[in-house]
Amino acid sequence: MDHSHSQYDGSAESSTYEATMARKSTFRLPDPIHWSPEMAFRDQPYRHLHHQKGLMGIVRVRLLEAADLERSYWSALALGPVKHLGLSTAHGPISSFCTFTMEAESHNQENEGLTAQNNEDAKMPAKPSANAKMMEKTLSQPVVASPVIPQDNNPVWSDFHFEMPLRKGSFREDGMRIMLSVRVDEDAHVAEKLIPGIPKGDDRLIGRGKVDITSLCLGETMFGETQVGVLDAWVPVYYTVDDQEELEGQQQQHHQQQHHHLHNQFALAPPAAAAATASKPSKEDPLKNPTPSKKTPTRKQVGKVRLLITYRPNGMEPQHNDVVALESYARRPPKRSTCYPILPPLMPMIVREVKDPYLLVEYSLPVANITSSRQGGDNNHNQHMGEELRRDNKACMRIHRNSVFVIERKNFVDATVGLALMPADAIMSTPLGQTGAQVLGPILNAGRELLMPATLSFKLAFMALRTTTMVSLSGVQAAGGAIIHQAASPWANQSEESQYEQERNRARAKLAHL
Repeated sequence: MDHSHSQYDGSAESSTYEATMARKSTFRLPDPIHWSPEMAFRDQPYRHLHHQKGLMGIVRVRLLEAADLERSYWSALALGPVKHLGLSTAHGPISSFCTFTMEAESHNQENEGLTAQNNEDAKMPAKPSANAKMMEKTLSQPVVASPVIPQDNNPVWSDFHFEMPLRKGSFREDGMRIMLSVRVDEDAHVAEKLIPGIPKGDDRLIGRGKVDITSLCLGETMFGETQVGVLDAWVPVYYTVDDQEELEGQQQQHHQQQHHHLHNQFALAPPAAAAATASKPSKEDPLKNPTPSKKTPTRKQVGKVRLLITYRPNGMEPQHNDVVALESYARRPPKRSTCYPILPPLMPMIVREVKDPYLLVEYSLPVANITSSRQGGDNNHNQHMGEELRRDNKACMRIHRNSVFVIERKNFVDATVGLALMPADAIMSTPLGQTGAQVLGPILNAGRELLMPATLSFKLAFMALRTTTMVSLSGVQAAGGAIIHQAASPWANQSEESQYEQERNRARAKLAHL
């Protein structure tokens, strides 16, 4: 993640103590948004930068069905007459279940892998970064497993759905693709789990598949077309050669250790046997191109899974004049681009118009520092030209609401406070006021830290007093209600007795009349 901001003119930024502390407050964050005094409120850090509490959005997945599942492994308990004992499920229709996890891939993953391999030090491996560790914890977890559908090659899940959080700081770099990975396995019998040498766990793999949900999270495709809010996709499930080699290696290891006498009878041929056979030239014509040998396909489709996927962004809904920033999956880092991005990835933007689900945002383009680039000229003239360029160097762009999150929102109270503090701002803008602010800023901050325990104690005492008062009022109200009810109960009893007497007298009168 490129945190450099040298392309922006720093002369326009405030140099007060508060501004310096606000600028430093974004350095160690998962989203190191560039701090701008024009976007912030009175040289303070962005007040809504953490309102999402580390959660960018929620991916909702509903597993509907699977089709055409094929088994790519075998078990000794499912061969010949032994299969009739019911000790294995590795014959007949498949009893399958699915597991899901979230992954992140780079747009040019192959080039990235080659670069990492060339730069790798075999003696001293590179220390993983904090973002990489965070990615391992967040993107690979949680792993969600579906119920088992027994004896069906086309299983249907009536009501299985789950949610997966998309957390901040979970990418190695900005702009990575978000992938939902699905793995299909066959359920194992109890006997297969207990008998050594029988495939279990990873050995019962049917296949793997993944679907790219980046467009769903962004709200639009890579061509700029609006993405439908629901993704209904059939995900192909493949069984690769790597899976087969891993399976056969584990099976051969079990047979060599515990069933060596049965190894020659049941061991499978190496998967690369066909590929290892060298292509021989034709004996009739030595100059004729050799006949290519048949190679094992790199992967085989063993079924497909149907998923219904939706995405809901987390946080405040952007409004007019809000300050927003790009989410990490919506940024394009400069080092991954052939040219510098039109939209700076870490710059804040102002919402000028809202037409759901799109926003018209205004942002500042990077400009050169004219004051420092010209030497020997009129400094006042150069500074004036730099300010004019910064004022006019604005651009607007239409982006989807899913791509941004709110970092600052100013209201009527903020405007009132700004008007009330205008005299103080005028004094602080003078050289004497700036010098005093730089000297007194650390002292006031230290005094605030010293008074923090007293402030917290006062807040706790106030909360305790308020709680006691509320409990007392509730007790008084309950006691008053009980007293009123007790006082009204004799009158109610008397009225019930008088009504009973009246009914009794009427019954006697009717009886005497008869």
